Amino acid sequence: MVMDIKNIGDKPLVSVLITSYNHADYIEQAILSVIEQDYGNIQLVVTDGNSTDGSVGLLRGLQEKYDFELLLNDVNLGVQKNLIRGFDRVRGKYINLMASDEIIANNKISEQLSFILGRDIDGVLGSHFDLYTNKDCIQADMKDVVRLFEKGAMLNSLYVSDTVGPLVQSGLFKTEIFSELMPYRTIYKSDDWAILIKIFEKYKIGFLDKPFMYYRITTENAHKNYWKTLPMRLEVVSCVAPVEKRFIGMSNIFESMAEYLLCDGRRGGAVKFFLASFVFDPGFKKFFRFGSRLFGFLYRKLNIFGRS
Repeated sequence: MVMDIKNIGDKPLVSVLITSYNHADYIEQAILSVIEQDYGNIQLVVTDGNSTDGSVGLLRGLQEKYDFELLLNDVNLGVQKNLIRGFDRVRGKYINLMASDEIIANNKISEQLSFILGRDIDGVLGSHFDLYTNKDCIQADMKDVVRLFEKGAMLNSLYVSDTVGPLVQSGLFKTEIFSELMPYRTIYKSDDWAILIKIFEKYKIGFLDKPFMYYRITTENAHKNYWKTLPMRLEVVSCVAPVEKRFIGMSNIFESMAEYLLCDGRRGGAVKFFLASFVFDPGFKKFFRFGSRLFGFLYRKLNIFGRS
């Protein structure tokens, strides 16, 4: 059953919490995407982490125009403390989390809330578009996610990998979930992966295979800084995943590191990380997969050299 939330009289309050930091070029788009929702009972909270790029003045002007709640910090609290401060102002029964460089579709809240209320679930996740700096917009391939949800295997997948899974920002959840789990954001630096695991361990989450948000791909994205995120990812596998899943989790992290290094042209480092991956979880498919990618990389390099 899917309930048409737009036609019921008593609409639950939905809070949208935007964490802002140095996104002056994008913050207005993010706020307008919330203001222009086709759902009529929304609390918008924007909390800025002491931006230095003119975002604060822009936010003050937007607040006067659209009358949302704005929290300004005198010091840079960091992403997690900034998020927690904003969460203290949340009043809605349901919550949507956003970063200040993201955009949500104007039907996101109405469709996702209808989906939740028509089922016995605590939240729903969705698909998204990747929005690149050259303005290319590509819908994420969520076939593996759909398959995992259909099999009831999403949690087992999250225990061993952070490369297959929906974005937290793609979803809508009962606020009580984050009331309980917000402290984990100060414990684990790879917060979204740990948070998703904790959500799936305790709550019923659905998946709606529609793109409801635009995730901006820039050089500042955490997954681009793979050396910085490596210890954060290892921490989740070591401390959050069950003991019996940890070797596979370690192997998957090292394999993804090998792929990142290969994409950057660092063949030696890629081979070393792949061998570490193979030690933790040996298998012919893994060896064949990496070998194919290495061969493809070398083939492209040789072709470029030959043409020069």
